[in-house]
Parts: sequence; C-alpha cells; structure tokens
Amino acid sequence: MPAVYLNYIIPPYAKVESLIVSQSNINQISGSYLIYPAQPPHKPGETIPWVDPDSLIYNSDELFPGEFVRIVSQGVMDGARIVTIEVRPLQYRPKSKRLFLVRNITFEFSFGSNTIPELRPQIRGRCEQAVYDAAIRNVVVNDYEVPLYYQTPTLVEENQIGTLAPIPGAPGVIITPSEFFDAFQGYANWMTDQGIRTILITPEYIYSVFPQGRDNPEKIRLYMQWCYKHAGGTYFILGGDDYFVPVRYCYSLYSVPPEDSNFSVPCDMYFLDLTGEWDKNNNRLWGEIDDDEADRFPEVYVGRVTSYCVQEVDNWVDKVLGYEKSPNLVDSVALWLYKDMAIGDAPTVFPDYFQHLYVEMINAEQAVEYLSQGYAFNNIYCHGVRDTFSDCPATIKVAAYWPFQPSPSYDGLNNLENFNKYIFVYSLACHNGGYDSHWIDPGTQGEIAPTDTCIADGFIDTYNNSIGACAFLDYTRATRLSYSYDLEYEFYNCFFSPYTGPYPFFLGVKSQHSTFVVDLIC
Repeated sequence: MPAVYLNYIIPPYAKVESLIVSQSNINQISGSYLIYPAQPPHKPGETIPWVDPDSLIYNSDELFPGEFVRIVSQGVMDGARIVTIEVRPLQYRPKSKRLFLVRNITFEFSFGSNTIPELRPQIRGRCEQAVYDAAIRNVVVNDYEVPLYYQTPTLVEENQIGTLAPIPGAPGVIITPSEFFDAFQGYANWMTDQGIRTILITPEYIYSVFPQGRDNPEKIRLYMQWCYKHAGGTYFILGGDDYFVPVRYCYSLYSVPPEDSNFSVPCDMYFLDLTGEWDKNNNRLWGEIDDDEADRFPEVYVGRVTSYCVQEVDNWVDKVLGYEKSPNLVDSVALWLYKDMAIGDAPTVFPDYFQHLYVEMINAEQAVEYLSQGYAFNNIYCHGVRDTFSDCPATIKVAAYWPFQPSPSYDGLNNLENFNKYIFVYSLACHNGGYDSHWIDPGTQGEIAPTDTCIADGFIDTYNNSIGACAFLDYTRATRLSYSYDLEYEFYNCFFSPYTGPYPFFLGVKSQHSTFVVDLIC
C-alpha cells in the first residue's frame, strides 16, 4: 500500500513522544479490488520468486495497514529538530476486497523535553545562510513555522568568514592530497571569485589534527564538523578516489553477493550528515538501520571527484569550468537511451519546452554517437557492470575504454565526440559508479577488478578534457529498480521545481499550536 513521508520542524528543545489523532474521515472507494502483495525490489534483468499473499492478512477483514499515520524517525538538520511521519491514506479490507481513502486527518504531537542539538554552527556567511534557509523550508511541510523553531547562527559578510588558526577552514573546502593542489587551485579560485571562499587541505593534515578519530574517514568527518561549526563550512569536495581520500563503507539492506557484505557500499552521505553517531554501538559497522544514529539529514554539501592522478584532476576542472562558464549545450533536449529497461516517470517533471529523444540502443556506436551530441540531460537505462553498460545478454557493450576499432557490438567512452560540450549524465545501470578498490566484479569470482576506470571515470575524468561529462549520477553497486525510478523522479522534480514541498495529492497542511490537519484528495 502506498505511503507518503512528511517532515515537520519542531521546537529545538522538544522531542515527540507520541502522535495523537483527534479526527479523521474514512470514505470507501466504490468497487471491488484485489490488491496484490508488495514484491521485493529487484535488479535490472533479475528474476525473483513471487511472494504469495499472507493468508493471515488476506483472510481477515480488518483494515490494512490499519495505522494510517505514525512517527517513523526524528533527526536534526542544521540544528533544526525534524520529525518524520508516515501517512498511509489507502486502507484495505482484504477479505471483502473493499478499499478506503483516509481524508482530513487532524493530529497533534505530544512533546517531551529535550536538549538543544549539540552540533550547531556558530558563524556563517549571509549567502550560505540563504541556501540553508531555502533547504529547510523545502524539507519540511510546516515551513511557516521555520522562523519560530530554526535558530540561525551569527551572520557575517562573506569576506569575514573562514579561519587560518588553529585549523584552516572556509565555506568551501577541497580535501585532496598535496600533489593535486595545483590542479584543483583553478577551481578553488573560481569558487572564491563567485563569492564562496575556498581553501585546499590535505587528508594527512586532518589526520594529524584529529587523532581521536577511530579511523581516517572519522577523522575527515570530525574536521568537517569543526569547519561547519567554527568556519562557516558548507561545501566540501573530496578530491580523489579511495586511494587518496577515504571512503566510509556502510550498511545496505540490498547488498548481496558477489558484493559479499552488507557493509561493502561506499557512502559519502556519512560526510553530509554530521549530526550524531553512525556507529553508536561501536561495532565498527557503520550505518546499521536499527542500531546506529544516522538520521540522514544533511548538514553540508559534499561531492567527490574520483580522480587517480593529476591529469584526471585537470580533465575534471576543465570540464566543470567549461560547463559553468560556457556549456555550449543543446539546452532544451533530454536524451533517454534505453535497452531492456522501462523509462520511469522522470520525463513528466521536465518543463514543457523540453524535447525528449527516446532512443533504444541498437548498437554500441549508435549509443556513443547520441551521447556525443551535447544534449543538456542524458539518461541511460540498461544493464551494467563496473566498466560497461550494455543489453542483456551483453551483445551490445559501451565500455569506459575501448582500445580497438569501434564496432556495432563494442565501443568506448574514449570515442565520444562531444567536443567542448560538457554534458550531464544520469544512469540507472548497475555498478557503473564503482570507483572504489573494494568493488568486486561479478564476473571475476570475487577477485578485485583490475582497472581503476569505471564508467563514472570514463565520463568524468579519465580522458580528453574536451569530451565526456561534467557530472555523472549512478550507482556504485546494484540498482534496485523501484527505488531507483523514484530517486530519479525526485532528483529532476527538485532540479526543475522552485519549491519541493508536499506531494501533489496533498491539498494543504495547517498547524495551530502543533495540531496539524492534512487534507487528502484523490
């Protein structure tokens, strides 16, 4: 049954102890309905056993799921306390096959006392604060209560933010080894010129200043907490793959062999969510769903450049500066390149003036040709391993690198021809973002894949600085299709919408002294 998750800002000194529903209307939807049981998410091309109906549920005529609104989590975002509720507006009586819609839910939170969030910024530039103000308003439903409950830090002009001693800090920080400094300096200068003072700092320096961290990823996170709190730290670039800037491997419910462990997935969200402890039970298994404190609300903005050498940094810097200064793109066209996979709902949130090209990949050379046109948005829907995206079985392959003559069956991203057109790529192919050395190739019986170049590298930093992509979104591990379609939809919805508030079928939400009314319309 469908569910919607809504965030509410609450007083910083409070915690929600219960949710009290004082009024609701439940209306039957005419007709008789046979609702199939939800099936587990699956990878592209994967066949999984059908999950039969649970007889205990389907032979009952009790409303299912019964509890139509409940608290699912509480967290902190930039010092603001946020509670997340789950609303399940459709209720089902399985035995009689009747479906009901819950409308006009009135509920209130019962608060208990709490401490003020420990991690809060003390100082911040005015421009950065405007970003946080907009982000928090867009995250919560009761955005009109943000001024009541969100406490801003001391605000200063941009030229007054940042530190040199005792620890260097700034609104923008590039964490990268010293041998990459000269290559990244051009982008740091560009960010500074745009009003975001940006510095470079080495991981080794951070390790020396924060020796109390249990390992290198935690030391990096401790520095980011310090910079966020004392120096207006807002934007961080992890400048290198896991050989140079550490990775935090975290728990994933859907990590399966040959990836071996549920804790084998690189998760840079660990560096975004600076509140709390991602290993609360101290078992060195980070991000466990039930046992660790990871509320997953971000405090800072983090990106990673997966470069392995100076030339790859140069390539990325040239591309991103070209994109930001003179992208030279076909800016009203979106490409949807697919094979053996359906295209989700993401095209529906694009502005009306966009032209959409839906292209079924019939050979490798054709795929590279379309990706060479310089379309503003390029989307890939097909199968993948670390260094290839393809059909299934893999008879049409586009590799990160192909040293031989291109053919209808095989081509490589090194043969792209989008010269000085710095495209953006979003891919739902499995494994194409596997930049880390712990990635295990499904085709090598558990051996570590021998190449540094995954598809992400092929687009972003490995080749000629005039071809490829300025940014690439994909999966370091296996795709889970139902969730992946939802994530892509939400990404583009946020990208194109000035306000990412309640879902379309929520007519309105009102609050009076922490009492909320949700009006659901069908």
